[in-house]
Amino acid sequence: MSFLARLSIGRKLLVLTASSVITLSIVAWVGYRSVADLRSRSEAANMHVDAVRYLMQADMEHDAIRAFIYRVLLAAQTNDGAEKDAALTELDKFEKDLNSSLAEVRKLPLNSGTLQALDRLRLDLDAYLSKAHAIAADVRGGRVPRALAALPDFQSTFERLAMDLERTDDLVNVENDNSHKETLRSAALGTQLTIATALIGTVAALFLGLFMARVITTPLKRMTDAATRISRGDLLADVRSNTADESGVLASAFIEMTQYLRGLASAADRISGGDLAVEIIPRSSQDVLSQSFKTMVERLRGTSGKIQEGTDILATSIAQIAAATAQLSASVAETS
Repeated sequence: MSFLARLSIGRKLLVLTASSVITLSIVAWVGYRSVADLRSRSEAANMHVDAVRYLMQADMEHDAIRAFIYRVLLAAQTNDGAEKDAALTELDKFEKDLNSSLAEVRKLPLNSGTLQALDRLRLDLDAYLSKAHAIAADVRGGRVPRALAALPDFQSTFERLAMDLERTDDLVNVENDNSHKETLRSAALGTQLTIATALIGTVAALFLGLFMARVITTPLKRMTDAATRISRGDLLADVRSNTADESGVLASAFIEMTQYLRGLASAADRISGGDLAVEIIPRSSQDVLSQSFKTMVERLRGTSGKIQEGTDILATSIAQIAAATAQLSASVAETS
């Protein structure tokens, strides 16, 4: 932190602002990543819900195909041609719907185990549909006894396909549950990470702000105290500062001012002691105080010189009067 003391106040404030912006950016980035991850996992959860829905549709359509096979056989036995044709038409429709439902499930990005189960399901479905078509063809061709004889094998294929559908549905449900748990875990982790980042950033910004405030205000407080002492006549006030910013420049100016005032005070003290030989040099043309002191000393020197000259004249006069008096006394002595 010592390098901060060498920065100007403007740069200190710039560092504080930049730190606050960086902290906010980090918090925002962490929050964004958490939301993006949560959105991704939510989409995965929705995908598994779609898979479950398509498998349920496939299960109902696979049941419906068996029901239509029985309807076709019943219509053939009762010689109901219209019912037979209607059942065969609906059979084709539900076959397309069943294939479509499983194709939609196969498009989803499921794990490898579920995809392998779908591949086995596809094989059993093809066998199931093949047997259903064979029975329907026998009924169309009037080979009803042959169609009835194929029913046990068809039923066995139906049950095997039902087991495949149930197994695949269980795998998708397990995958959906895991995805849901991962979504909740990701949401909790994202929330904790965002809160932790915000707290760390807040503490760091607060610490940096307090440090900056101390670096800026401590020299100013020291100079304020020194100015108060100087205003009371105490020229020994200490205004040293170890910063290189505006406060340090101001402290240097305070030091020069106190040295200047101390020099004038020392000169005034010597003058008061009768030492008019003191030399006062103004620091600039604007140094009114030093110039006034210099003028005062020069005038005092002039006055002192005149006083000395008068004193010398007076001493000479006294000496002359004393000599005249001595001559007069001598003359009087001779006369008497």
